[in-house]
Amino acid sequence: MSNVVMHEAMDASLLAERLMQDPTLLSALDDSIPNAVVTQVAERLKQEADRQWWIDPQRSLELADLIVAIGQQRGHPGARALGTMARGDALKLLGRSAEGWQALEQAGHLYQSAGDEIGWARTRIGLLFLSTMLSRVPEALADAARAREVFVRHADRERLIRLDWQTAFVHNYLGDARQALVLYGSALAAAESLGEAGQLYLGPLYMNIGSAHNFLGELQPALDFYERARARFGANGETLNLATTESNIALIAQAQGHYRHALQLLHAALARFGAQSHLGAANTKTHILECYFALNRYAEARELALEVVADYRQLGDAYELARALLKLAAAEAEQADFGSAHAALAEAEAIFASLGADNWTAMVWLRRGRLYLRLGEAANAAALAGQASESFEISGNQANFVEAALLKGQAALALDNLPEAAAMGAFALRSAQR
Repeated sequence: MSNVVMHEAMDASLLAERLMQDPTLLSALDDSIPNAVVTQVAERLKQEADRQWWIDPQRSLELADLIVAIGQQRGHPGARALGTMARGDALKLLGRSAEGWQALEQAGHLYQSAGDEIGWARTRIGLLFLSTMLSRVPEALADAARAREVFVRHADRERLIRLDWQTAFVHNYLGDARQALVLYGSALAAAESLGEAGQLYLGPLYMNIGSAHNFLGELQPALDFYERARARFGANGETLNLATTESNIALIAQAQGHYRHALQLLHAALARFGAQSHLGAANTKTHILECYFALNRYAEARELALEVVADYRQLGDAYELARALLKLAAAEAEQADFGSAHAALAEAEAIFASLGADNWTAMVWLRRGRLYLRLGEAANAAALAGQASESFEISGNQANFVEAALLKGQAALALDNLPEAAAMGAFALRSAQR
């Protein structure tokens, strides 16, 4: 029955739907079905794999394996490359970062062997997402520039959106939120111009734009974009994206001092992630950790910080590991274990330096300055606060710039420099009120 039905249909969308429902029909894709139809079937399966990214990444991986199987059965190099790329995209969302990078690199080689430069360029998009986790940012950005030239030359507007979006994502993670907003704005305008085809990108772009505003301390614009993203994800049933957005909204509540409300939102998000996304769950735990600090629950904060650091080590996410180490250092300091705090900061600084994340390196200086102040070494604290302040001013990071100014004032007070202490305190107060 299956062969007859498959052969009579000869419709790529219908064949793809039947394969998604019953993968055992794969044997029916014999040589009587043209390669052109097989190519269309593989592309349709890839579209569904992409749609499942933020709903059920495990299902996305299953569809990727199906595409690979099609390529192997038919000796179809294009389908094999496409399926391998889809595997990399799914693996990265399952927290299997190193495997994801390997799959995407393999897909790139397969496309190059087939002389398909657009296919190769497509694999660079996924590598951008993984680059901050695996400390491979420079090479990913260099390849992204080459991929952009390919997409521009072929007038591939939709993939340009994806590339600009992920490039902005990297800049935002590295602390260059202003540059990220420029790229996000370009991607959003392009997505809106595509009509129905661009609708898929609006929710994630809203969320990422909100994240960039949040990083800059621009809370109301951040909340506005998060709410727009939340409405889209809820309507589309994108559970994992919805959970991420709710975590981000919780960060706004936290920044405004509503810690218990933030914890309610974060625990709800953690339940949404469940076992579907270990990476999403780990990220949410880091936000819960920050609320514990704000509520002076330091013993719980240290315990959770150790758990989060272990999570990111297991996931192989270098960037998030470094950020978790900052939180662990703070927790250790509150427990008066200053040696462990310094060790955590040293490891974090080395990771940020390897990523070229200058703004985060400045954050390490700020945290180390606070430690020195607690240890009575006010001169060292003042020097580090000055270094951090210069970096934050250059990057436009208002919130951290104010924190550095406050530390400078505290160090000045400890050094009996009362005019400097008063000036820095007044500046910090005005900024906080604004």
